[in-house]
Amino acid sequence: MSQQATDTEKRELFKRLADELAFEALELELIVKKNEPPNPSDQHEVVEFKPPSQRKRG
Repeated sequence: MSQQATDTEKRELFKRLADELAFEALELELIVKKNEPPNPSDQHEVVEFKPPSQRKRG
């Protein structure tokens, strides 16, 4: 949505919301993973979330 917004303020707002939602989802995933019994067949890997402002482009 941030890429489709025509207004600069709305674009930034949608970007911040997307970052916040991604961060909240990661936190929730970590809590669930911490509280569930280990499953040896589970190959899902939790990765560190970095907002676009902290990501390196290359």
